[in-house]
Formats: sequence, C-alpha cells, structure tokens
Amino acid sequence: MAFLKTRPEVNPKRIGIIGHSFAGLTAPIAAVRSNDVAFVITLAGLFTDALINLERLPPGLRAVTTATWTTLAQSSPTLRPPELEGRLRDAFTSAMANVSDQERPSVQGAMAAIVTQWAKSAPLRRSQALTDPGEALRALTKPFLAIHGARDRELDGATNLVPLMRYLGEAKNADFTVATIPDIDHWMWVCAQPSEPGKPCAEMQFSPKVLALITDWIQKH
Repeated sequence: MAFLKTRPEVNPKRIGIIGHSFAGLTAPIAAVRSNDVAFVITLAGLFTDALINLERLPPGLRAVTTATWTTLAQSSPTLRPPELEGRLRDAFTSAMANVSDQERPSVQGAMAAIVTQWAKSAPLRRSQALTDPGEALRALTKPFLAIHGARDRELDGATNLVPLMRYLGEAKNADFTVATIPDIDHWMWVCAQPSEPGKPCAEMQFSPKVLALITDWIQKH
C-alpha cells in the first residue's frame, strides 16, 4: 500500500485489495485496520470455521481430517516438523477406527499426502484455526465483492457466504456484492467437469466471467 501511494499514476484514495481462499479471510482484516484500503474483493474466501468446511467430505475422510486438523490447531508452534508430522500421523491413525471397511483403503492411502501437506503449512493452518472471520467483517463498511465458484470442492459456497452476509449486515455495510459463478472451481478456473478435492480443474483456465465481473464492479465504483 505504501509503495502504491508513491506512484504518480495511482489515485491513493482508490486502492483496494484482493484475497483468495485464506487470504479472503485476511483481506477484510487488513481493510479494517488500514484507512488506505478503499475496497475489498475476495475469491473463494474463507468466512467460517475451517472445521465446518470439512463436514462436506465423505464420512471416513471427514473423521480423519477432523482429528488431524484438531491436533494441528492445538499443537505448539515450537514443535519441530518431524515431531509434528508424527503427532498428525498418530491422530490420523487413531481416527481410522471410525472409518468403514469400504472407505478404509482410499482414506488410508491419503494419509501421507494430508499429513505432509498440513505439516508443511502448519503456521497458516494454525492461523486459520485461531482467526474469527466475523471479527473483522462485523466492522467492515467499505465496498466489498465476494466471488465463489459453484464447483468449489474446497469451500462450500453456501456454508461460507451465509455467515458473510450476516456479518456484513451486522456491520451495516450498504455496499457489498456476493456472486456465485457456475462451472468455476476454488481457483476460479473454468471447470466443465467436477474435480477431485484438492485438485484444480483440468481446463486450467482462469474464468473470463470472473475477470469481467471484477472489472465491471471496480469500474462502477
């Protein structure tokens, strides 16, 4: 923000921020804390407790990811990566007792990827667990555009957009737009066919509809 304000071609009173996924949670925080932010745009923003978004998973996968997530959220930031991975693996393994025989092979096969990925991104995921999305949104009165994809397999649109609208209503924000775009995934890519959780759509093309919506909304403001 400080750099943009020094640029002669930039109007310092019309600088906004855009955030995707977890950054969709942190962008409103920055907007509330800084008078320099004029507007906010989020793409597939996280506006609810991360655990709630795990509820849409199949029962077996939901059981192990919930247990693993809870262990990660409660872990100390001082843990060394090997020790953290060991604890996450133990939590995952213990939760396997709640997985049906039918689901067991596929869920067991996902353990290495989930444990490794979550351990590598532990600081980010702890922050997700400890951040209340409503705290900043209840105070946000600046223009706000929230875009979600109807084929998002990571964050359910309704689960996240309903509390978003409630929070902005409590803030008495009179200028916000919420849009769900058909055939768009979590990465805002065109998605003719549903993708697997954690994987982008095969088309790998950023949606022209999303770009057009952002452009039109900014120009109107």
